[in-house]
Amino acid sequence: MDFKQLDRGEVIATAGGVLLAISIFLPWYSLGNANAALGGCHGPHTSCSAWNALSVIRVLLLLAAFAPVILAWIIIRWWVALLGGLLILTGSIWRSRESAARRKPPGVL
Repeated sequence: MDFKQLDRGEVIATAGGVLLAISIFLPWYSLGNANAALGGCHGPHTSCSAWNALSVIRVLLLLAAFAPVILAWIIIRWWVALLGGLLILTGSIWRSRESAARRKPPGVL
């Protein structure tokens, strides 16, 4: 793995993604009332993380956090990704040629 292939913007985006992933599990909300309830958090003087409070968007936030990390890994291991993409392209071309209808030459019934 060659980390020199990453430019400054990709390193900053990766660090931001890691920080977002960590922050999802840190306290985001504080509940001061005894009757307050937010997601899975209840009670007075409690704090609630985004993972506990946000039921639907928590998965989207986690996916958004890991996207720059995955892209940086692809850039670092660029030749492997390029080879995989070329193999996918070759397989799809091969399959389309096998399943295509056989055409007759012009003038033949």
